[in-house]
Amino acid sequence: EIASSRIASTQLSEGVTLRVIAGSLEGLTGVAQTYSPVLLADVVMERLKSHVFTLPDGNVGLVYVLHGQVRLNGHETVN
Repeated sequence: EIASSRIASTQLSEGVTLRVIAGSLEGLTGVAQTYSPVLLADVVMERLKSHVFTLPDGNVGLVYVLHGQVRLNGHETVN
């Protein structure tokens, strides 16, 4: 178990907050130890806010939307 206070967090822009639990993204590195390379991040975005995240070549991304919808790659909408 990882205490919330140990999770790296930053506000990327107005209305966009990033927490990195494992791996590295946007200059933050998570504290979780993994056996294979994994990026696990929690992003909270206010309505109508945007941010571009870029994954390294060869990585596969998974987006799980809890509330609202997200546009991916400029055209795919996920609810």
